[in-house]
Amino acid sequence: MEEKQTVLIDGDAIASLSARVDELLDAQNVADMEDFIGTFDVITHVFEYDFREAQFHYILGNAHSLLYVPQLNEWYDPNLNKVIIHFKKALNALKNSNVDDEYQITLKSKIETNYGNYLSQQGRFMCAKRHWRNAIDLDNQPIAHTAMYDNELYLSRYTLYDEPKAIYHQFLAYKSLCERMKLPNNQARFNDSDYIFDDNRTQDFKLWFEEQYTLDHFNHFYKKNDKELNKKEIAYLNWCGKNNLFIDDLEIDDHPEVIRPDSLSLPSFSSRLNMTLAYHEDLVYHANFDEIKSDFCYARYLIFSASNIPNETVNFFNNTFTKTDDLTHTIDNIKAQQLKSAFKILYALFDKIAYFISHFYDLNDIDKDKQISFENLFKRRGSNEWKPHDKLKESTNQFIHALFYILKDLRDIKDQESVSDWLNPELVKIYEIRNYIEHRSFKIIDSLYEDIVFADLVQRNEIEHLNNNKEQYNDELQALYTEIKAHKYTDKHQSLINKKEQLEEWVARIDEQLNEKEKRSKHTLIMTDKDFTTQLMTLAELVRNSIIYLSFSIEFEENTKRKSDENLVWHREVPRK
Repeated sequence: MEEKQTVLIDGDAIASLSARVDELLDAQNVADMEDFIGTFDVITHVFEYDFREAQFHYILGNAHSLLYVPQLNEWYDPNLNKVIIHFKKALNALKNSNVDDEYQITLKSKIETNYGNYLSQQGRFMCAKRHWRNAIDLDNQPIAHTAMYDNELYLSRYTLYDEPKAIYHQFLAYKSLCERMKLPNNQARFNDSDYIFDDNRTQDFKLWFEEQYTLDHFNHFYKKNDKELNKKEIAYLNWCGKNNLFIDDLEIDDHPEVIRPDSLSLPSFSSRLNMTLAYHEDLVYHANFDEIKSDFCYARYLIFSASNIPNETVNFFNNTFTKTDDLTHTIDNIKAQQLKSAFKILYALFDKIAYFISHFYDLNDIDKDKQISFENLFKRRGSNEWKPHDKLKESTNQFIHALFYILKDLRDIKDQESVSDWLNPELVKIYEIRNYIEHRSFKIIDSLYEDIVFADLVQRNEIEHLNNNKEQYNDELQALYTEIKAHKYTDKHQSLINKKEQLEEWVARIDEQLNEKEKRSKHTLIMTDKDFTTQLMTLAELVRNSIIYLSFSIEFEENTKRKSDENLVWHREVPRK
Protein backbone atom coordinates (compact mmCIF):
# COMPACT_ATOMS: atom_id res chain seq x y z
CA MET A 1 0.00 0.00 0.00
CA GLU A 2 1.43 3.35 -1.07
CA GLU A 3 2.31 5.64 1.82
CA LYS A 4 0.36 8.89 1.97
CA GLN A 5 2.17 12.14 1.34
CA THR A 6 2.43 14.44 4.36
CA VAL A 7 1.46 18.07 3.72
CA LEU A 8 1.77 21.02 6.09
CA ILE A 9 -1.41 23.08 6.29
CA ASP A 10 -0.27 26.63 6.97
CA GLY A 11 -1.71 30.04 6.22
CA ASP A 12 -0.85 29.93 2.51
CA ALA A 13 -2.41 26.48 2.11
CA ILE A 14 -5.58 27.64 3.87
CA ALA A 15 -5.83 30.73 1.64
CA SER A 16 -5.45 28.62 -1.50
CA LEU A 17 -7.93 25.99 -0.28
CA SER A 18 -10.50 28.60 0.78
CA ALA A 19 -10.30 30.44 -2.55
CA ARG A 20 -10.84 27.28 -4.58
CA VAL A 21 -13.73 26.02 -2.46
CA ASP A 22 -15.42 29.45 -2.52
CA GLU A 23 -15.07 29.52 -6.31
CA LEU A 24 -16.70 26.10 -6.70
CA LEU A 25 -19.43 26.94 -4.17
CA ASP A 26 -20.30 30.16 -6.00
CA ALA A 27 -20.50 28.23 -9.28
CA GLN A 28 -22.37 25.31 -7.63
CA ASN A 29 -19.89 23.08 -9.49
CA VAL A 30 -20.55 19.69 -7.91
CA ALA A 31 -18.37 17.61 -10.28
CA ASP A 32 -15.22 19.69 -9.85
CA MET A 33 -15.80 19.98 -6.10
CA GLU A 34 -15.96 16.19 -5.82
CA ASP A 35 -12.68 15.85 -7.75
CA PHE A 36 -11.05 18.57 -5.67
CA ILE A 37 -12.07 17.07 -2.33
CA GLY A 38 -10.89 13.64 -3.50
CA THR A 39 -7.32 14.91 -3.62
CA PHE A 40 -7.30 15.21 0.18
CA ASP A 41 -7.95 11.49 0.67
CA VAL A 42 -4.40 10.63 -0.40
CA ILE A 43 -2.73 13.21 1.84
CA THR A 44 -1.81 13.16 5.52
CA HIS A 45 -2.35 16.63 6.93
CA VAL A 46 -0.10 18.25 9.50
CA PHE A 47 -1.36 21.54 10.88
CA GLU A 48 0.65 24.61 11.75
CA TYR A 49 -1.48 24.97 14.88
CA ASP A 50 -5.04 24.34 16.11
CA PHE A 51 -6.49 27.41 14.42
CA ARG A 52 -5.33 26.13 11.01
CA GLU A 53 -6.90 22.75 11.75
CA ALA A 54 -10.21 24.44 12.57
CA GLN A 55 -10.04 26.50 9.36
CA PHE A 56 -9.26 23.37 7.33
CA HIS A 57 -12.23 21.39 8.62
CA TYR A 58 -14.56 24.38 8.35
CA ILE A 59 -13.66 24.77 4.68
CA LEU A 60 -14.06 21.04 3.99
CA GLY A 61 -17.39 21.03 5.84
CA ASN A 62 -18.61 23.78 3.50
CA ALA A 63 -17.24 21.88 0.49
CA HIS A 64 -19.00 18.65 1.45
CA SER A 65 -22.26 20.55 2.05
CA LEU A 66 -22.39 21.26 -1.69
CA LEU A 67 -22.05 17.56 -2.50
CA TYR A 68 -24.36 16.20 0.15
CA VAL A 69 -27.51 18.30 0.32
CA PRO A 70 -29.99 16.19 2.35
CA GLN A 71 -32.92 17.11 0.09
CA LEU A 72 -30.99 16.00 -3.05
CA ASN A 73 -29.69 12.67 -1.71
CA GLU A 74 -31.18 9.63 -0.06
CA TRP A 75 -31.82 11.00 3.40
CA TYR A 76 -30.00 8.05 5.00
CA ASP A 77 -26.92 8.36 2.75
CA PRO A 78 -23.88 7.78 5.02
CA ASN A 79 -21.97 10.50 3.16
CA LEU A 80 -24.19 13.11 4.84
CA ASN A 81 -22.19 12.40 7.99
CA LYS A 82 -19.10 13.97 6.44
CA VAL A 83 -20.42 17.52 6.68
CA ILE A 84 -21.32 17.14 10.36
CA ILE A 85 -18.02 15.45 11.22
CA HIS A 86 -15.93 18.24 9.64
CA PHE A 87 -17.86 20.95 11.50
CA LYS A 88 -17.55 19.00 14.76
CA LYS A 89 -13.80 18.59 14.19
CA ALA A 90 -13.49 22.30 13.52
CA LEU A 91 -15.24 23.19 16.78
CA ASN A 92 -13.18 20.62 18.66
CA ALA A 93 -9.95 22.18 17.34
CA LEU A 94 -11.09 25.50 18.83
CA LYS A 95 -12.13 24.13 22.23
CA ASN A 96 -9.09 25.74 23.85
CA SER A 97 -9.32 28.92 21.78
CA ASN A 98 -8.51 32.37 23.07
CA VAL A 99 -11.86 33.95 23.93
CA ASP A 100 -10.44 37.39 23.18
CA ASP A 101 -8.92 36.55 19.78
CA GLU A 102 -11.03 38.28 17.13
CA TYR A 103 -10.02 35.84 14.36
CA GLN A 104 -10.89 32.80 16.44
CA ILE A 105 -14.22 34.31 17.52
CA THR A 106 -15.12 35.07 13.89
CA LEU A 107 -14.19 31.59 12.72
CA LYS A 108 -16.07 29.87 15.53
CA SER A 109 -19.15 31.99 14.79
CA LYS A 110 -19.07 30.95 11.12
CA ILE A 111 -18.66 27.27 12.04
CA GLU A 112 -21.57 27.41 14.49
CA THR A 113 -23.76 29.14 11.88
CA ASN A 114 -23.06 26.72 9.04
CA TYR A 115 -23.27 23.74 11.37
CA GLY A 116 -26.71 24.92 12.47
CA ASN A 117 -27.74 25.49 8.85
CA TYR A 118 -26.87 21.92 7.92
CA LEU A 119 -28.62 20.46 10.96
CA SER A 120 -31.70 22.43 9.91
CA GLN A 121 -31.54 20.85 6.45
CA GLN A 122 -31.66 17.47 8.21
CA GLY A 123 -34.87 18.45 10.00
CA ARG A 124 -33.06 18.98 13.32
CA PHE A 125 -34.38 22.48 13.94
CA MET A 126 -34.10 22.24 17.73
CA CYS A 127 -30.49 21.06 17.55
CA ALA A 128 -29.72 23.85 15.07
CA LYS A 129 -31.04 26.61 17.33
CA ARG A 130 -28.30 26.10 19.89
CA HIS A 131 -25.57 26.63 17.30
CA TRP A 132 -27.19 29.74 15.85
CA ARG A 133 -27.52 31.19 19.35
CA ASN A 134 -23.85 30.43 19.99
CA ALA A 135 -22.94 32.34 16.81
CA ILE A 136 -25.08 35.31 17.82
CA ASP A 137 -23.56 35.35 21.30
CA LEU A 138 -20.04 35.26 19.83
CA ASP A 139 -20.21 38.16 17.39
CA ASN A 140 -23.88 38.85 16.58
CA GLN A 141 -23.51 36.81 13.37
CA PRO A 142 -25.94 38.23 10.74
CA ILE A 143 -26.43 34.91 8.91
CA ALA A 144 -27.44 33.26 12.20
CA HIS A 145 -30.18 35.86 12.71
CA THR A 146 -31.46 35.12 9.21
CA ALA A 147 -31.40 31.38 9.90
CA MET A 148 -33.41 31.93 13.10
CA TYR A 149 -35.90 34.04 11.13
CA ASP A 150 -36.38 31.33 8.49
CA ASN A 151 -36.57 28.60 11.11
CA GLU A 152 -39.28 30.28 13.19
CA LEU A 153 -41.38 31.01 10.11
CA TYR A 154 -41.05 27.36 9.08
CA LEU A 155 -42.10 26.12 12.52
CA SER A 156 -45.14 28.39 12.54
CA ARG A 157 -46.52 26.35 9.64
CA TYR A 158 -46.27 23.14 11.66
CA THR A 159 -47.91 24.51 14.80
CA LEU A 160 -51.15 25.72 13.21
CA TYR A 161 -53.02 23.21 15.37
CA ASP A 162 -51.98 25.48 18.26
CA GLU A 163 -52.70 28.93 16.83
CA PRO A 164 -51.30 31.01 19.72
CA LYS A 165 -48.02 29.13 19.48
CA ALA A 166 -47.91 29.54 15.69
CA ILE A 167 -48.34 33.30 16.18
CA TYR A 168 -45.56 33.33 18.76
CA HIS A 169 -43.23 31.61 16.27
CA GLN A 170 -44.05 34.41 13.84
CA PHE A 171 -43.22 36.91 16.57
CA LEU A 172 -39.84 35.25 17.14
CA ALA A 173 -39.26 35.30 13.38
CA TYR A 174 -40.08 39.01 13.33
CA LYS A 175 -37.67 39.71 16.20
CA SER A 176 -34.84 37.84 14.42
CA LEU A 177 -35.58 39.72 11.20
CA CYS A 178 -35.43 43.07 13.00
CA GLU A 179 -32.13 42.11 14.64
CA ARG A 180 -30.70 41.19 11.23
CA MET A 181 -31.89 44.49 9.71
CA LYS A 182 -29.86 46.39 12.30
CA LEU A 183 -26.71 44.83 10.82
CA PRO A 184 -24.93 45.69 7.54
CA ASN A 185 -26.60 45.30 4.15
CA ASN A 186 -23.58 44.02 2.26
CA GLN A 187 -24.08 41.16 -0.19
CA ALA A 188 -20.33 40.87 -0.73
CA ARG A 189 -19.83 40.05 2.98
CA PHE A 190 -23.15 38.46 3.87
CA ASN A 191 -24.93 36.35 1.25
CA ASP A 192 -28.30 36.88 2.92
CA SER A 193 -28.40 40.63 2.32
CA ASP A 194 -30.49 40.55 -0.86
CA TYR A 195 -32.95 38.16 0.78
CA ILE A 196 -33.31 40.30 3.89
CA PHE A 197 -33.26 43.80 2.45
CA ASP A 198 -34.52 43.43 -1.14
CA ASP A 199 -36.78 40.37 -1.25
CA ASN A 200 -40.46 41.35 -1.44
CA ARG A 201 -41.55 38.32 0.60
CA THR A 202 -39.39 39.37 3.51
CA GLN A 203 -40.61 42.95 3.40
CA ASP A 204 -44.22 41.82 3.00
CA PHE A 205 -43.97 39.62 6.09
CA LYS A 206 -42.54 42.46 8.16
CA LEU A 207 -45.26 44.89 7.07
CA TRP A 208 -48.00 42.31 7.57
CA PHE A 209 -46.82 41.45 11.06
CA GLU A 210 -46.59 45.10 12.12
CA GLU A 211 -50.14 45.68 10.86
CA GLN A 212 -51.48 42.64 12.71
CA TYR A 213 -49.72 42.94 16.07
CA THR A 214 -48.03 45.28 18.46
CA LEU A 215 -45.19 44.14 20.69
CA ASP A 216 -47.45 44.64 23.72
CA HIS A 217 -49.54 41.77 22.40
CA PHE A 218 -46.72 39.38 23.33
CA ASN A 219 -45.72 40.80 26.71
CA HIS A 220 -48.28 38.63 28.49
CA PHE A 221 -48.77 36.05 25.78
CA TYR A 222 -48.39 33.06 28.09
CA LYS A 223 -50.49 32.67 31.19
CA LYS A 224 -48.22 33.02 34.20
CA ASN A 225 -48.40 30.78 37.24
CA ASP A 226 -51.10 32.18 39.51
CA LYS A 227 -49.98 30.30 42.61
CA GLU A 228 -47.01 31.27 44.73
CA LEU A 229 -44.13 28.85 44.11
CA ASN A 230 -41.66 27.85 46.80
CA LYS A 231 -37.92 28.46 46.39
CA LYS A 232 -37.21 24.91 45.22
CA GLU A 233 -39.90 25.04 42.53
CA ILE A 234 -38.61 28.39 41.29
CA ALA A 235 -35.03 27.10 41.24
CA TYR A 236 -36.11 23.97 39.36
CA LEU A 237 -38.03 25.86 36.70
CA ASN A 238 -35.19 28.36 36.22
CA TRP A 239 -32.71 25.46 35.90
CA CYS A 240 -34.90 23.84 33.24
CA GLY A 241 -35.10 27.12 31.34
CA LYS A 242 -31.38 27.79 31.58
CA ASN A 243 -30.59 24.33 30.19
CA ASN A 244 -33.35 24.42 27.52
CA LEU A 245 -34.96 21.26 28.90
CA PHE A 246 -38.61 22.24 28.69
CA ILE A 247 -40.55 20.07 26.22
CA ASP A 248 -41.53 22.95 24.03
CA ASP A 249 -40.42 24.14 20.61
CA LEU A 250 -40.46 27.72 21.88
CA GLU A 251 -37.33 28.56 23.84
CA ILE A 252 -38.17 31.87 25.49
CA ASP A 253 -37.00 33.63 28.62
CA ASP A 254 -40.53 33.61 30.10
CA HIS A 255 -40.77 29.82 30.19
CA PRO A 256 -39.92 29.33 33.89
CA GLU A 257 -42.84 31.61 34.84
CA VAL A 258 -45.39 29.96 32.53
CA ILE A 259 -48.16 27.87 34.08
CA ARG A 260 -47.51 24.94 31.66
CA PRO A 261 -43.92 25.31 30.41
CA ASP A 262 -43.85 21.76 28.95
CA SER A 263 -46.64 22.78 26.63
CA LEU A 264 -45.79 20.75 23.52
CA SER A 265 -48.40 18.07 22.98
CA LEU A 266 -49.24 15.56 20.31
CA PRO A 267 -51.49 17.24 17.74
CA SER A 268 -54.94 15.84 17.12
CA PHE A 269 -55.18 13.76 13.97
CA SER A 270 -57.85 12.27 11.77
CA SER A 271 -58.55 8.56 11.48
CA ARG A 272 -61.17 6.26 10.10
CA LEU A 273 -64.14 5.72 12.36
CA ASN A 274 -63.69 2.45 14.26
CA MET A 275 -66.49 1.48 16.62
CA THR A 276 -64.44 -1.42 18.06
CA LEU A 277 -62.16 0.98 19.93
CA ALA A 278 -62.76 1.75 23.60
CA TYR A 279 -62.51 5.41 24.61
CA HIS A 280 -58.99 5.02 26.03
CA GLU A 281 -57.88 3.02 22.97
CA ASP A 282 -58.96 5.83 20.70
CA LEU A 283 -56.64 8.15 22.67
CA VAL A 284 -53.82 5.63 23.15
CA TYR A 285 -51.20 7.57 21.16
CA HIS A 286 -51.85 10.83 22.98
CA ALA A 287 -51.71 9.07 26.34
CA ASN A 288 -48.50 7.32 25.28
CA PHE A 289 -46.97 10.67 24.32
CA ASP A 290 -47.89 12.02 27.78
CA GLU A 291 -46.21 8.97 29.32
CA ILE A 292 -43.02 9.69 27.36
CA LYS A 293 -43.14 13.31 28.53
CA SER A 294 -43.68 12.24 32.15
CA ASP A 295 -40.71 9.88 32.05
CA PHE A 296 -38.56 12.66 30.66
CA CYS A 297 -39.78 15.15 33.27
CA TYR A 298 -39.01 12.67 36.05
CA ALA A 299 -35.47 12.07 34.73
CA ARG A 300 -35.02 15.82 34.39
CA TYR A 301 -36.09 16.35 37.99
CA LEU A 302 -33.74 13.62 39.21
CA ILE A 303 -30.82 15.45 37.58
CA PHE A 304 -31.82 18.77 39.13
CA SER A 305 -32.36 17.21 42.54
CA ALA A 306 -29.01 15.41 42.39
CA SER A 307 -27.22 18.63 41.46
CA ASN A 308 -28.14 20.04 44.87
CA ILE A 309 -26.85 17.08 46.88
CA PRO A 310 -23.24 17.34 48.17
CA ASN A 311 -20.96 14.48 47.08
CA GLU A 312 -20.17 13.53 50.66
CA THR A 313 -23.80 13.21 51.80
CA VAL A 314 -24.57 9.91 53.55
CA ASN A 315 -28.00 8.38 52.97
CA PHE A 316 -29.86 5.77 54.97
CA PHE A 317 -30.91 3.62 52.00
CA ASN A 318 -27.46 2.02 51.58
CA ASN A 319 -25.93 2.85 54.96
CA THR A 320 -27.03 -0.57 56.18
CA PHE A 321 -23.75 -2.32 55.32
CA THR A 322 -20.03 -1.57 55.37
CA LYS A 323 -18.49 -0.68 52.04
CA THR A 324 -15.17 -1.52 50.39
CA ASP A 325 -12.67 1.33 50.47
CA ASP A 326 -10.92 0.93 47.11
CA LEU A 327 -9.48 4.48 47.23
CA THR A 328 -11.52 5.64 44.22
CA HIS A 329 -13.52 8.16 46.29
CA THR A 330 -16.73 6.78 44.78
CA ILE A 331 -19.91 8.78 45.16
CA ASP A 332 -22.34 6.06 46.25
CA ASN A 333 -25.10 8.08 47.88
CA ILE A 334 -28.57 9.02 46.62
CA LYS A 335 -27.00 11.61 44.30
CA ALA A 336 -25.16 8.96 42.26
CA GLN A 337 -28.22 6.72 42.14
CA GLN A 338 -30.41 9.57 40.92
CA LEU A 339 -27.95 10.49 38.18
CA LYS A 340 -27.65 6.89 37.01
CA SER A 341 -31.42 6.38 37.17
CA ALA A 342 -31.94 9.53 35.10
CA PHE A 343 -29.46 8.26 32.52
CA LYS A 344 -31.24 4.89 32.25
CA ILE A 345 -34.68 6.48 31.96
CA LEU A 346 -33.54 8.90 29.27
CA TYR A 347 -31.77 6.28 27.18
CA ALA A 348 -34.78 3.92 27.42
CA LEU A 349 -37.01 6.67 26.01
CA PHE A 350 -35.43 6.20 22.58
CA ASP A 351 -36.90 2.70 22.42
CA LYS A 352 -40.27 4.01 23.65
CA ILE A 353 -40.22 6.55 20.81
CA ALA A 354 -39.38 3.74 18.38
CA TYR A 355 -42.31 1.68 19.71
CA PHE A 356 -44.63 4.65 19.24
CA ILE A 357 -43.41 5.21 15.66
CA SER A 358 -43.66 1.51 14.80
CA HIS A 359 -47.32 1.36 15.86
CA PHE A 360 -48.41 4.78 14.61
CA TYR A 361 -46.88 4.28 11.16
CA ASP A 362 -47.82 0.58 11.10
CA LEU A 363 -44.26 -0.53 10.37
CA ASN A 364 -44.29 -4.06 11.79
CA ASP A 365 -46.64 -6.91 12.58
CA ILE A 366 -47.86 -6.87 16.17
CA ASP A 367 -46.05 -10.14 16.94
CA LYS A 368 -42.74 -8.32 16.23
CA ASP A 369 -43.26 -5.81 19.06
CA LYS A 370 -40.57 -7.42 21.23
CA GLN A 371 -37.99 -6.78 18.51
CA ILE A 372 -38.68 -3.05 18.24
CA SER A 373 -35.86 -0.72 19.22
CA PHE A 374 -34.69 2.73 18.23
CA GLU A 375 -31.75 1.20 16.40
CA ASN A 376 -33.87 -1.32 14.50
CA LEU A 377 -35.93 1.47 12.98
CA PHE A 378 -32.90 2.69 11.09
CA LYS A 379 -30.58 -0.30 10.88
CA ARG A 380 -31.14 -3.60 9.12
CA ARG A 381 -31.59 -6.34 11.70
CA GLY A 382 -28.66 -8.76 11.76
CA SER A 383 -26.40 -6.52 9.65
CA ASN A 384 -24.31 -3.38 9.92
CA GLU A 385 -26.23 -1.65 7.13
CA TRP A 386 -27.61 1.70 8.27
CA LYS A 387 -30.82 1.89 6.29
CA PRO A 388 -34.27 2.67 7.68
CA HIS A 389 -37.28 0.40 7.78
CA ASP A 390 -38.57 -0.20 4.23
CA LYS A 391 -41.75 1.77 4.95
CA LEU A 392 -39.67 4.79 5.98
CA LYS A 393 -37.15 4.79 3.13
CA GLU A 394 -39.30 6.89 0.82
CA SER A 395 -40.60 9.14 3.59
CA THR A 396 -40.27 12.88 3.05
CA ASN A 397 -40.99 13.50 6.73
CA GLN A 398 -37.82 15.29 7.75
CA PHE A 399 -38.73 15.08 11.43
CA ILE A 400 -38.46 11.29 11.17
CA HIS A 401 -35.14 11.85 9.41
CA ALA A 402 -34.04 13.97 12.37
CA LEU A 403 -34.50 10.98 14.70
CA PHE A 404 -32.25 8.91 12.41
CA TYR A 405 -29.51 11.53 12.63
CA ILE A 406 -29.80 11.62 16.43
CA LEU A 407 -29.24 7.85 16.50
CA LYS A 408 -26.03 8.45 14.54
CA ASP A 409 -24.96 10.94 17.20
CA LEU A 410 -25.12 8.07 19.69
CA ARG A 411 -23.90 4.95 17.89
CA ASP A 412 -20.73 3.95 16.06
CA ILE A 413 -20.92 3.04 12.38
CA LYS A 414 -18.73 0.16 11.28
CA ASP A 415 -16.03 0.76 8.67
CA GLN A 416 -16.40 4.54 8.62
CA GLU A 417 -15.79 7.53 10.84
CA SER A 418 -18.82 8.05 13.07
CA VAL A 419 -20.49 11.26 14.20
CA SER A 420 -20.50 9.74 17.70
CA ASP A 421 -16.69 9.98 17.68
CA TRP A 422 -17.04 13.76 17.86
CA LEU A 423 -19.87 14.16 20.39
CA ASN A 424 -17.77 15.33 23.35
CA PRO A 425 -14.84 13.34 21.86
CA GLU A 426 -12.70 13.48 25.00
CA LEU A 427 -15.34 11.59 27.02
CA VAL A 428 -16.66 8.02 27.04
CA LYS A 429 -19.44 7.61 24.49
CA ILE A 430 -23.02 7.74 25.69
CA TYR A 431 -23.98 4.26 24.49
CA GLU A 432 -20.89 2.78 26.18
CA ILE A 433 -21.86 4.44 29.47
CA ARG A 434 -25.34 2.96 29.10
CA ASN A 435 -23.92 -0.55 28.61
CA TYR A 436 -21.77 -0.26 31.74
CA ILE A 437 -24.63 1.11 33.86
CA GLU A 438 -27.16 -1.47 32.69
CA HIS A 439 -25.03 -4.59 32.23
CA ARG A 440 -21.60 -4.19 33.79
CA SER A 441 -20.11 -2.04 36.54
CA PHE A 442 -20.09 1.75 36.75
CA LYS A 443 -18.77 4.27 39.26
CA ILE A 444 -19.05 8.02 39.63
CA ILE A 445 -16.15 9.58 41.50
CA ASP A 446 -15.55 13.04 42.90
CA SER A 447 -13.72 15.22 40.34
CA LEU A 448 -11.60 16.56 43.18
CA TYR A 449 -9.74 13.23 43.35
CA GLU A 450 -9.47 12.61 39.60
CA ASP A 451 -5.68 12.97 39.41
CA ILE A 452 -5.17 10.61 42.34
CA VAL A 453 -7.56 7.90 41.11
CA PHE A 454 -6.27 7.89 37.54
CA ALA A 455 -2.58 8.17 38.46
CA ASP A 456 -1.10 5.02 36.93
CA LEU A 457 2.59 5.75 36.41
CA VAL A 458 3.67 2.84 38.60
CA GLN A 459 1.36 0.43 36.79
CA ARG A 460 2.43 1.66 33.36
CA ASN A 461 6.08 1.19 34.28
CA GLU A 462 5.36 -2.33 35.48
CA ILE A 463 3.48 -3.17 32.27
CA GLU A 464 6.37 -1.84 30.21
CA HIS A 465 8.80 -3.90 32.31
CA LEU A 466 6.72 -7.08 31.79
CA ASN A 467 6.41 -6.49 28.05
CA ASN A 468 10.18 -5.99 27.78
CA ASN A 469 10.77 -9.22 29.68
CA LYS A 470 8.26 -11.05 27.50
CA GLU A 471 9.98 -9.79 24.35
CA GLN A 472 13.36 -10.91 25.74
CA TYR A 473 12.03 -14.37 26.68
CA ASN A 474 10.44 -14.82 23.26
CA ASP A 475 13.74 -13.89 21.56
CA GLU A 476 15.53 -16.44 23.74
CA LEU A 477 12.93 -19.06 22.87
CA GLN A 478 13.37 -18.48 19.14
CA ALA A 479 17.09 -19.03 19.48
CA LEU A 480 16.48 -22.02 21.76
CA TYR A 481 14.20 -23.81 19.28
CA THR A 482 17.04 -23.94 16.75
CA GLU A 483 19.51 -25.09 19.39
CA ILE A 484 17.15 -27.84 20.64
CA LYS A 485 16.77 -29.15 17.11
CA ALA A 486 20.55 -29.18 16.63
CA HIS A 487 21.18 -31.10 19.92
CA LYS A 488 18.29 -33.55 19.56
CA TYR A 489 20.38 -36.66 20.23
CA THR A 490 22.94 -35.21 22.64
CA ASP A 491 23.23 -35.03 26.41
CA LYS A 492 22.53 -31.29 26.24
CA HIS A 493 19.07 -31.81 24.71
CA GLN A 494 17.20 -32.34 27.99
CA SER A 495 18.68 -29.27 29.68
CA LEU A 496 17.67 -27.19 26.67
CA ILE A 497 14.14 -28.58 26.89
CA ASN A 498 14.02 -27.67 30.59
CA LYS A 499 15.21 -24.16 29.81
CA LYS A 500 12.57 -23.84 27.07
CA GLU A 501 9.82 -24.93 29.45
CA GLN A 502 11.05 -22.46 32.06
CA LEU A 503 10.96 -19.58 29.54
CA GLU A 504 7.51 -20.62 28.29
CA GLU A 505 6.27 -20.67 31.89
CA TRP A 506 7.63 -17.16 32.47
CA VAL A 507 5.93 -15.92 29.27
CA ALA A 508 2.67 -17.58 30.36
CA ARG A 509 2.88 -15.90 33.79
CA ILE A 510 3.40 -12.49 32.15
CA ASP A 511 0.46 -13.11 29.80
CA GLU A 512 -1.64 -14.09 32.80
CA GLN A 513 -0.74 -10.87 34.64
CA LEU A 514 -1.36 -8.68 31.59
CA ASN A 515 -4.66 -10.43 30.88
CA GLU A 516 -5.73 -9.98 34.49
CA LYS A 517 -4.78 -6.30 34.26
CA GLU A 518 -6.85 -5.83 31.10
CA LYS A 519 -9.83 -7.74 32.50
CA ARG A 520 -9.93 -5.87 35.80
CA SER A 521 -9.17 -2.45 34.32
CA LYS A 522 -12.15 -2.86 31.95
CA HIS A 523 -14.42 -4.41 34.57
CA THR A 524 -15.69 -1.06 35.87
CA LEU A 525 -16.12 2.20 34.00
CA ILE A 526 -15.06 5.06 36.27
CA MET A 527 -16.12 8.62 35.44
CA THR A 528 -15.89 11.84 37.38
CA ASP A 529 -19.14 13.48 38.39
CA LYS A 530 -18.30 16.40 36.10
CA ASP A 531 -17.72 14.25 32.99
CA PHE A 532 -20.73 12.04 33.63
CA THR A 533 -22.99 15.05 34.12
CA THR A 534 -21.73 16.50 30.82
CA GLN A 535 -22.75 13.37 28.94
CA LEU A 536 -25.99 13.09 30.90
CA MET A 537 -27.02 16.64 29.96
CA THR A 538 -26.06 15.96 26.33
CA LEU A 539 -28.29 12.88 26.41
CA ALA A 540 -31.13 14.86 28.03
CA GLU A 541 -30.97 17.47 25.27
CA LEU A 542 -31.02 14.79 22.54
CA VAL A 543 -33.99 13.00 24.13
CA ARG A 544 -35.90 16.25 24.66
CA ASN A 545 -35.34 17.20 21.01
CA SER A 546 -36.39 13.71 19.90
CA ILE A 547 -39.70 14.06 21.74
CA ILE A 548 -40.29 17.37 19.98
CA TYR A 549 -39.39 15.87 16.59
CA LEU A 550 -41.84 13.02 17.26
CA SER A 551 -44.69 15.49 17.78
CA PHE A 552 -43.77 17.45 14.66
CA SER A 553 -43.54 14.25 12.61
CA ILE A 554 -47.19 13.48 13.46
CA GLU A 555 -48.28 16.98 12.43
CA PHE A 556 -46.29 16.60 9.18
CA GLU A 557 -48.13 13.37 8.40
CA GLU A 558 -51.48 14.93 9.22
CA ASN A 559 -50.77 17.82 6.84
CA THR A 560 -49.82 15.48 3.99
CA LYS A 561 -52.66 12.97 4.32
CA ARG A 562 -54.78 12.48 1.25
CA LYS A 563 -58.19 14.00 1.79
CA SER A 564 -60.17 11.02 0.53
CA ASP A 565 -63.18 9.17 1.93
CA GLU A 566 -64.02 12.23 4.03
CA ASN A 567 -67.28 10.73 5.25
CA LEU A 568 -65.37 7.78 6.73
CA VAL A 569 -62.72 9.90 8.47
CA TRP A 570 -63.21 11.33 11.93
CA HIS A 571 -61.26 14.25 13.35
CA ARG A 572 -61.65 14.86 17.07
CA GLU A 573 -60.18 17.26 19.56
CA VAL A 574 -58.11 15.73 22.35
CA PRO A 575 -59.79 16.11 25.75
CA ARG A 576 -57.60 17.59 28.47
CA LYS A 577 -57.71 17.32 32.25
